[in-house]
Amino acid sequence: MNRFTATEIGALILAALLLFVGFWIIAFPKQTIIRHQAYDASDRPRDFVELVTPNQMRFYGSLCVLIGGGIAALVLYRGQNNRS
Repeated sequence: MNRFTATEIGALILAALLLFVGFWIIAFPKQTIIRHQAYDASDRPRDFVELVTPNQMRFYGSLCVLIGGGIAALVLYRGQNNRS
């Protein structure tokens, strides 16, 4: 009987979460503002904001789907090869 380890179960949960969030962002994109904090060469904080359009949100959602699908495929493929 094939069983998943705790790490594989955690990775599958993360993959499912990324897939769900990615599809949600693709289906319902919203224009939003993201605040970034960066440091310049002299280590002083420099804040700036980024306007994210619905098309950019769809792109980020697609990245979530690709990363989540990749994690799930990796866990399932490696598990199949290690347990046979």
